[in-house]
Amino acid sequence: FYVWKKISEVEAEFPDYFVRCHKSYLVNMRYVHEYKKQIFKLMNGKEIGISRSKKNETELKYFKFKGGII
Repeated sequence: FYVWKKISEVEAEFPDYFVRCHKSYLVNMRYVHEYKKQIFKLMNGKEIGISRSKKNETELKYFKFKGGII
């Protein structure tokens, strides 16, 4: 859906399972089907790129959400 706010403002309002993986994307981890190097594959088949600057933070949040240990 569309929101007429800065993504940083929206990010602050959403729960922890929403992850900013790119300057243009905020992803709900509940809908991530697969994580590969720098891509989230969503349950609907869409792929969302993960920027190099957000990679480490995104990876940490993903594994924490999935219950894994890094």
